[in-house]
Amino acid sequence: MGAIPGIGASVIDWISYGHALKTEKGAAQTFGQGDVRGVIAAESATNSREGGALVPTVAFGVPSSAGMAILLGAFLIHGLVPGPDMLTKHLDITYSMVWSIAIANILGSGLCFLFSGYLAKLATLRFTLIMPCVLSLIYIGAFESSRNWGDLYALLFFGMLGWGMKHFKWPRPPLGAGLILGGILERYMFISIERYGVSWMLHPVVLFMFTMAGLSLMDRSCRTSAPTTVSKG
Repeated sequence: MGAIPGIGASVIDWISYGHALKTEKGAAQTFGQGDVRGVIAAESATNSREGGALVPTVAFGVPSSAGMAILLGAFLIHGLVPGPDMLTKHLDITYSMVWSIAIANILGSGLCFLFSGYLAKLATLRFTLIMPCVLSLIYIGAFESSRNWGDLYALLFFGMLGWGMKHFKWPRPPLGAGLILGGILERYMFISIERYGVSWMLHPVVLFMFTMAGLSLMDRSCRTSAPTTVSKG
């Protein structure tokens, strides 16, 4: 999924989490209640997506994440133009990036195993001790990007919206994915229709993706509408 331009890092984490939620035995009852499998699903996607994100960035000059956009800017500053040249003339640089990501994952995993005992103790702290620090970082990050007070109001609004959705047990990932991908999908669908009409929707790859999306929705609806049986002891 990391090789798909514009999908975003947070969306990949939710997709991996949702896949584990559907495929792992008993996940619906234990995910969100301390089951480590949910953490492993999201974090493994976080570590693995960067390798895939390098593919469109290096081969086509199309960054698939914010980090890859910064890397693309660094390429241009140093006179490196992403494209076929990165796979022929500058293949040594491409391989160095691939190996650096592999080595970084190995070293990062080793450090996590080394300090896992100390990091795990953070989970024993009361949330009232951690929440002020976390909220401070969140508000500083939201304000620092554009230094606009409207961003803080938007953060407060969506925070309350997320709390309300969690309280009423409404799924939050589809809303986040829609906000992130909605504008991108609308823009590129408009470009595709203007360029190719509606004939591109009949392409085998597009039909396959529509079919997979439809099967996913049907599977989800069948799971939610399936009758539950109560055993009598």
